[in-house]
Amino acid sequence: MVWSRFDADKPRILGGIFAALSGAMRRYPDVELPELHRMADFTRWGYAIAESLGYTGQSFLDAYRRNIERSNSEAIASHPVAAALMALMRDRQHWQGSVAALLNALEAVALTERINTRVGSWPKAAHIADQGRPFRVDPCSPK
Repeated sequence: MVWSRFDADKPRILGGIFAALSGAMRRYPDVELPELHRMADFTRWGYAIAESLGYTGQSFLDAYRRNIERSNSEAIASHPVAAALMALMRDRQHWQGSVAALLNALEAVALTERINTRVGSWPKAAHIADQGRPFRVDPCSPK
């Protein structure tokens, strides 16, 4: 039943796809975005396709930005060191100290936040990276 209905609708589905693509191909050369990040071509095509389908290009950009932010948040939350670092920086603008002190601070936060430090991605010792130089965490500093 489902396949027979799909087969009957297939010409209209393909026609809609081709109409959307041809509209996007017409709009694509004129798409000028104020800034481009990773996947710049995808962003431009998404903008052109959205406009071809009757949406605004800005609505595509907004949805795409939200998806990137959600993906980044999920990646951070799933990595124990990143999650501990985010928790450490929750109520402060910067942190400075040795790598060993940072590891100690992260371990204390991990204990409080119940972050599992018994995984392979958690650093075993700070002495490997610590060469006596101070380490600074400052999310507000320019990259």
